[in-house]
Amino acid sequence: MKSRAKRLYHELSPKFIRCYENNGETLDRYTVVFTKKRVGGNKHRLGEFVYVGMSKRPYHPLGFYQHGFSDRAVDRPSYSHLGKKIKFHGLPEDCQQAIIEEYNDLWKISKKDYGLYYFNVLDDFVNNELIPEYPELKRFRRQFDNVLRMKTNNN
Repeated sequence: MKSRAKRLYHELSPKFIRCYENNGETLDRYTVVFTKKRVGGNKHRLGEFVYVGMSKRPYHPLGFYQHGFSDRAVDRPSYSHLGKKIKFHGLPEDCQQAIIEEYNDLWKISKKDYGLYYFNVLDDFVNNELIPEYPELKRFRRQFDNVLRMKTNNN
């Protein structure tokens, strides 16, 4: 049976998100819409879609990171108000880390499950000699090391 992380990620990118960039027109330069999962629902109500607006450095004291909730996906039927569509790896590193933490929390993926998934993907890259095709492997390695560090600190 596949782990939760393996079902919900594809090559280290969350499967159920859409990312946008507005080229710095507003403080929330980047918007990430979480799809396929609603929060706050009950037997009478479906719940709401979650989205996040953030600046280039969301962890910085002057950075910006704010949640929003909507009855419908904020990027449907049109996303022009959010900027251009980008891939997850087009987000700055701090934004990627923040979204991974948010995504794992939303989908209830444990740090252990995510760490093992991450290690297996890196191992596949190395064994299949895909490193030249993935120049961002150093970034992946740093993120993996951070996961291991968090696990060590929690024990």
